[in-house]
Amino acid sequence: MKEVNISREAAVNGSSKATDEIKGKVADSFFLRLRGLIGRDPKSFGPLLITPCSDIHTFFMSDAIDVVYLDKGNKVLKVARNLMPWKVFAPVKHARSVLELPAGYADKWNIQEQEVWKVNIYGRS
Repeated sequence: MKEVNISREAAVNGSSKATDEIKGKVADSFFLRLRGLIGRDPKSFGPLLITPCSDIHTFFMSDAIDVVYLDKGNKVLKVARNLMPWKVFAPVKHARSVLELPAGYADKWNIQEQEVWKVNIYGRS
């Protein structure tokens, strides 16, 4: 499975400054995208970037998750917190990928809509 480094930047007094980095895995094939975090413990598996993707479901999941929807330029369009298992969620307009996180991590990392991320995908499938 490919891996991803996501650099988050925040404006500080009008200048741009890197604030932190999120490391995770990538689901970019049909079967990896379909599975997502199903059958995996989100806290031990870590963040999962699913691409391409504009909507998700939480069928067969045992834990709630947070989901960050990104557009093609990696701008955060929406942050959905504490999505419970066994639900279907509507597509987010212009979303190109989603980052699935353990519940509570969007707040822990203070992820905000309109942030623009640098996404670096590497490795082999």
